[in-house]
Amino acid sequence: MRKFYRAKHDFLLQQLKPFRRQFIIGGENAGTFLTLTARDGRTQEELAEAAAQRRIKVYPMDVRGSGSHTVLIGYGGLSMEEIERGVAVLREAFGV
Repeated sequence: MRKFYRAKHDFLLQQLKPFRRQFIIGGENAGTFLTLTARDGRTQEELAEAAAQRRIKVYPMDVRGSGSHTVLIGYGGLSMEEIERGVAVLREAFGV
């Protein structure tokens, strides 16, 4: 099972490479999610709304709404194809 999630993890990291100029990618050693932190000051709420408008769910890092610039991207329950499509939509949503 660990190899299965490692393959998804590595695939998602590869798909997120174009985001590196505008986002800090974190959580490489976490569970089945990664984090994106906006370098341009966009808040977690702005990022979540941009994704939601395109029917993609990302999760605020700070549920208290403190103006964090970080969102969580889960991948555990997604197929490789879903990850690829979702990242393509996030590129559009986040202007990457």
